[in-house]
Amino acid sequence: MNSGYNIPLVTTLCDISPDAFSMSRSEQVEHLSSVKDADLSVARAFYDRNHVTSGMSEFLGEAVKRLSGKSRQAVFELRQAMGGGKTHNMIALGLLARFPELKELLPASITAGMGTEPARIATVNGRDVHNFIWGDIAEQLGKAEEFRDHWVSGPKAMSEGDWMRLIGDAPTLIMLDELPPYLAVAHTQTVGQGTLLDLLKYSLANLFSAAMKCKRCVVVVASLDASYDEARRVLGGMLSDLKNEISRGAQSITPVDLSTDEIYDILRKRLFLRLPDPDGPEVDRVAQAYLATYQEGIKGKALAKSAEQMADEIVGSYPFHPSYKDILSLFKENEKFRQTRGLIQFTANLMRGVWSNPDEEVFLVGAQYLDFSDQETRDQVREIERSLESALASDVYDTDGSSHAQEIDGDRNDRAASQVASLLFIASLSDNTDGIRGLPRDTVIEYLVAPGKEPTRFLEAFDALRDRCWYLHNRDGDRWYFSDIANVRKQIEDKVGKIPQDRVDEEMRRRLTDIFRPVTKVAYSELVVLPRVDDVNLTPSKRTCLVLSPDAKSPPAAAARFFNDVVYKNAFCVVAGDGSKMASAEESVKRLLAIAAVKMLVADTPRHQKEIESEQETTEIGFNSTVKSLFNAVWYPQTKELKSVRIDLGHFQEKGVIQGERAVEAALSGGGARKLVELDPEKMDGLIQRCEDQLFPENQSRTRWSDVLERAASNARWIWLPPKGMDEIKASALADGRWVEENGYVDKSPPPPQPLIRVTRIGGDEATGESELELAVSNAGKVPEVLVAATRDGLDAGEVITDATYRTTEVERWFQARNPDTGEVSEPYRWAGSITITHERRDNAGMWQVTLAARPDRSQEPVLLAGCWTCPGYGDRTRIQHQSADP
Repeated sequence: MNSGYNIPLVTTLCDISPDAFSMSRSEQVEHLSSVKDADLSVARAFYDRNHVTSGMSEFLGEAVKRLSGKSRQAVFELRQAMGGGKTHNMIALGLLARFPELKELLPASITAGMGTEPARIATVNGRDVHNFIWGDIAEQLGKAEEFRDHWVSGPKAMSEGDWMRLIGDAPTLIMLDELPPYLAVAHTQTVGQGTLLDLLKYSLANLFSAAMKCKRCVVVVASLDASYDEARRVLGGMLSDLKNEISRGAQSITPVDLSTDEIYDILRKRLFLRLPDPDGPEVDRVAQAYLATYQEGIKGKALAKSAEQMADEIVGSYPFHPSYKDILSLFKENEKFRQTRGLIQFTANLMRGVWSNPDEEVFLVGAQYLDFSDQETRDQVREIERSLESALASDVYDTDGSSHAQEIDGDRNDRAASQVASLLFIASLSDNTDGIRGLPRDTVIEYLVAPGKEPTRFLEAFDALRDRCWYLHNRDGDRWYFSDIANVRKQIEDKVGKIPQDRVDEEMRRRLTDIFRPVTKVAYSELVVLPRVDDVNLTPSKRTCLVLSPDAKSPPAAAARFFNDVVYKNAFCVVAGDGSKMASAEESVKRLLAIAAVKMLVADTPRHQKEIESEQETTEIGFNSTVKSLFNAVWYPQTKELKSVRIDLGHFQEKGVIQGERAVEAALSGGGARKLVELDPEKMDGLIQRCEDQLFPENQSRTRWSDVLERAASNARWIWLPPKGMDEIKASALADGRWVEENGYVDKSPPPPQPLIRVTRIGGDEATGESELELAVSNAGKVPEVLVAATRDGLDAGEVITDATYRTTEVERWFQARNPDTGEVSEPYRWAGSITITHERRDNAGMWQVTLAARPDRSQEPVLLAGCWTCPGYGDRTRIQHQSADP
């Protein structure tokens, strides 16, 4: 009795069978031969210690009816994995058929209509066949001589008639167990044109057919689906053919359903001598104590509401915890687990651990109490799933007490970690990589909580195991399990310590380069990350961003020294920050490098990909967080020193990607710095004036443009402009006439420009030959004057006009612009028009008479007709020839 909770311990209410302390796996193996060797007392003892499952009840009831001639079902196939109860059920039927008086030990629903005549029994074990299957059956049925010719001189197939003569009308039970090994051997023995297997297939098919015609004959066959690797490999499709032949007329029976509460009935019958009444007050007190514990955990948010349901299941599972069935179901299909036989052995080992440890208060037997210090227990676990040996020794139990669970227990002075680890380990024994393995964290806590054992202790132990275990993995979000592969955390930790510093530096540079890489190139176009500042070379044409390792000084000592030493003090900025976190950033980089290495190692193990991706995501987030707090300032040139302004990398992070260049741009153009200036056409005059004041030599208006750019890169007072910003300032000043440029030099105070004039004909009257001219005048004051004359020499006394247009019928005129305020004149401008000549001809007494007309009118000019004339007053220079196409 537990005085603190007034509920009895399981070791107080129950007495276990001595077999539980001495049971070995070999003792659990049963053989059909025991049916013939048993007497009535042995048969009674068999039924006394075994629970009749629903599958066995169905099987026995149908079989004894058939032996009594009251059923048409003759062939039964027992389907279950090895150790699942097939042989056990055959023995049960064999003993009942041999000793009908045993029916008093069974419910009437099974034995109703059963006769009193013992049945003839023949058993065949595929591992021990002497005279072929039919010969062994004939000998056991007492007809060896009659069928001797079917085996003495070699195998001879049995027809349906042969079997019917052998079976006869008497109640006959034929049981075939462990056939696959024998079938595999038969496949290798040549008989005639085929093999012994061909004869077996034919003879067994005839046996099943004959059994259905013999009204009191029962044939029982253990399923060929059992775990016989060699037989499956050798027989392939032939084994499938035989299985189909068996199934054709057979009733399929599953002896034990391990997913139901039948397992508790079996275990109680086999392993206990004394148990309390399940409806009695003791079991009820236990159930109520668990219910109160669950409700308290639910109230404290440590357990889910569903935990209360387990309290309702305690009455049906006592003395076992209701979770025991669910834990066993995770690995019951393992090839090496012998189902019912393995269940009994496994539970016997578990109970030895509970009853051998009086210091542990146990109210319900659960998987967490499996005693791994017991060699028999460890051997069975290894047989169930051998690949987890390393996980067992490293994380759950080691003989020297060095496993992680044992160390955590030592630190905490309890056994919570060992119980969590043991439960998870057992839940991880499945050998099906695609099946369910392990348990969710909340489920582990629900299974372990007990009166006096609050959830907190198991939650803390679970977290400690998660952080320290080498083979514990997470799957599907929250399902935790042990694996044969070291988890990524362990592998990462191993790799972290082996990464050289130069590799860390290289990766740090790569990552910071990705963060601060110039894309828009507005603030800077070159990037140098973690350099030796003595190796940095600046150019006047490109601004450079230096990302330096932070230190405790502001600005960083290397940046201040660099500023003092370089010529182009206005051609760089420095990103740095709080130096106390640099070591943390380097540790994150080391871990990311280790993760990448481990990711390559487990690339072929899909079940670990999600785990390592989660680890990588977490570390990436940690690295970015450190970088954002570490590189939090940008230093820029201002007059005679570097000034700083805060940068917020977190504000410029999209989908996990930090855009450092944008953060630097925002900081330098913001109100705190105003270093980076955007070009605004409305403010261009101010920028031009600032450029003249800061970048032109004092008392000198003319300088080389390349020198201006050099001064922009070296004068820390000068602002930063976008790319081509200086060229835009120059273009604007030139367009306004404020500056002039010649041969690479610019002059910010050029002499006033000379007046200019341009004359263009814009229209006129074609009939009169008059031309309308546009006079475009510049640099000649607000109201410029234009001088007009017939000749260049006549301009000094020429006509003065102020209109923008001028009309004339002359074909040549000279123009000159004049500034009335200064008297400055432009270069003379000659305008030349054109003469349009038309003609009219007519026949005059056999001769052509041609009349010519000129526009403008040129009546004083000579006329050319059908020959050559020398124009009066012009000499040979104006000689014109006319050639007529007509005679």
